[in-house]
Amino acid sequence: MDLRMRLAVAASVFSSAGMCLYARADVEPLAGVGMFLSAGPLWLVVLWIVRDAQRRRVAEIHDLGFLLMIFWPFAIPWYAFASRGRGGWKLLLGLFAILAAPSVTGNICGWHG
Repeated sequence: MDLRMRLAVAASVFSSAGMCLYARADVEPLAGVGMFLSAGPLWLVVLWIVRDAQRRRVAEIHDLGFLLMIFWPFAIPWYAFASRGRGGWKLLLGLFAILAAPSVTGNICGWHG
């Protein structure tokens, strides 16, 4: 696992903890904090994909990062299968786990059932 992927995982863990703390306290985070908690893991996953695409020469697109940020629900699955073939499921599930963890954790911690 390279540095960018480690940063994406760390951002997801940090964002999950932050979302849990805010949900438990029943407090709305400041705008900048909320933006990082929700979008920080996505930014780092996109940076990892751009670097991985350069190494693997999968996508010779001029501004792949911008396209990934705008169309990430479609572009990330495309990249997973374009770069890994049928084994792209493992990458796809891992990346979506990184992206979904903060929201799922925040919802679980905020549940008062």
